Amino acid sequence: ITNSNININNIIINSINSGNNNNKHHHCNKNEDQHHNHDHQDINYLNKIPNILRVILGNASVSNINKSTKKEQNVRNLKSVLSNLKPLNFNINEVVILSTNIDDTSPEILGFLFDELLANGALDIWVEPILMKKNRQAQKICVICNENNIEKFLKIIFTQTNTLGIRIYSTLRAELNRKIIQINLPYGTAKIKLGYLGNEVITISPEFESCKKLSNNTGIPLKQIYKDLMFFFSNK
Repeated sequence: ITNSNININNIIINSINSGNNNNKHHHCNKNEDQHHNHDHQDINYLNKIPNILRVILGNASVSNINKSTKKEQNVRNLKSVLSNLKPLNFNINEVVILSTNIDDTSPEILGFLFDELLANGALDIWVEPILMKKNRQAQKICVICNENNIEKFLKIIFTQTNTLGIRIYSTLRAELNRKIIQINLPYGTAKIKLGYLGNEVITISPEFESCKKLSNNTGIPLKQIYKDLMFFFSNK
């Protein structure tokens, strides 16, 4: 209905009232008769209008597209550019970063949170010291995970901390090709990690968990195992 002079609510209410008045035997004064006649004129006008539904079809405004969607598009564009680089000596993977600011959680809770996140497959975790509003010292908790694990990690962070909100970023991560090999030492075995740029080994580092286990079993200091690993690897 495009005529702004017709008040639909008044028409409906007045038509109900006029129907009720027809069932009652009472006298109306002149003003009531005029009002009653006006109601019937509105109803007659309404009956002449086709009974149709107006539908408006349009496109969403660019300003309504949220920033996260734009960031995801930028990530896809960057990934497309990087995939065209030949030869590509490293892997480009799309990952998600979850971050939240916490100023009211004890270190014990955060330590437990880290264990829980790692046990559930978090790719990486770190803490950044920050200064929040009202000059509150706090920690910014950051977690890297795959896209298909977002819901799981959001639930862990929400349930294990007092945070009320978590930021979600989609980004790219360049990774070296990796290889883990086992090295025999005079007092046991431990693992070492190799990072390849193309066919060249550019990163060599002891694998912590295997070295920790060997240290606990032998009583040899962890730093000594690290040194022995590097020595025996270089002479392999």
